[in-house]
Amino acid sequence: MDQMLGEPGGFGVAGDDLGHLSDPADYAHAADEDYNADYDAHPGVDAADNVDGDPNEYQEHWFYQERDGLCGPSTVAQVVSEYTGLDIDNPEYMEDRAVELGLFADGDPAKGMTIDNLEVLLEDQGVPCHVEHSSMADLETRLEGGYGVIAFVDSDRIWGQPDDDGGKPDHVVVVAAVDEEKGVVYLSDPGNPDGNMEEVPIDVFEQSWASSDHTMLVADQPAPDDQHERPDSQPHRPEPDRSVSGTPDLGDWSKWAVIDLRDLRSPTR
Repeated sequence: MDQMLGEPGGFGVAGDDLGHLSDPADYAHAADEDYNADYDAHPGVDAADNVDGDPNEYQEHWFYQERDGLCGPSTVAQVVSEYTGLDIDNPEYMEDRAVELGLFADGDPAKGMTIDNLEVLLEDQGVPCHVEHSSMADLETRLEGGYGVIAFVDSDRIWGQPDDDGGKPDHVVVVAAVDEEKGVVYLSDPGNPDGNMEEVPIDVFEQSWASSDHTMLVADQPAPDDQHERPDSQPHRPEPDRSVSGTPDLGDWSKWAVIDLRDLRSPTR
């Protein structure tokens, strides 16, 4: 599956030269101490017993990506934060790393990356994972088991926007929980300024997710129960895979989708 995650967000300036990137810890709160100051913190919710997953799991890891192109690196940053305990609150490090690995089309973050290349980025950060085509039942089982999940969706349906691209999948979101009783899926969505613990009706989410044949990126292991007890708060940094370079193969789906976030921003933002 090689359709692009060309969605929002992205900071196109690499921190150092591409041969020597800064440590991810340098990016935690580094770009701007008030990076998310314009976006209200979510107060959290009291999860019912029959909720699969934890609606609050990514509450402290969410950030708004601000620029078109970086939904993939932004969701990876949130999962890495959950699995390692490192607080990455902006997309710069993951963007830089993806550029170094050649995961963006033509090296341009605005042109997006494939779901397979998103897998490369997450594994590069020490979180083994895999891509699969799934179902709502399996998704709920994974969430209940504590596995990190990133879903490939159609942003127009998620955001209630007019369908201007034929319902094609063009965005990724972290899925935190499914509440059958309330009838909603909780998402950590970096493409929406109100995307922290975003509540989407289950049927709307399922239709949006079905656009990608229910494609999701799943961590191979559940997240640690308490990240702050880890002896090493830094993500594992394996040696870069130098075989990953150049423009990804477009495969059967050749559209590099780029979503315009401007309509989602309020005048005060």
